[in-house]
Amino acid sequence: RHMERYMEQISADLRRGLSVLASVGSTAPFIGLLGTVLGIITAFQGIAATGSGGLSSVSAGISEALIETALGLTVAICGR
Repeated sequence: RHMERYMEQISADLRRGLSVLASVGSTAPFIGLLGTVLGIITAFQGIAATGSGGLSSVSAGISEALIETALGLTVAICGR
């Protein structure tokens, strides 16, 4: 009996943080997508400001988009 109660207590302790982890894991891809969209908007603003689509005008926005995408995917993959 003692062992069963102990195992039940351990199981309850382990399940305590799962709802937070599930919430983070389910929203992370959307946060990554939002970061991607914002990075692409920044890239287009760079194009509009310089009047050309050169590498220097879009590189910061593309970099931002890729970083946010990578972070969202990392959290989503590791959270599963």
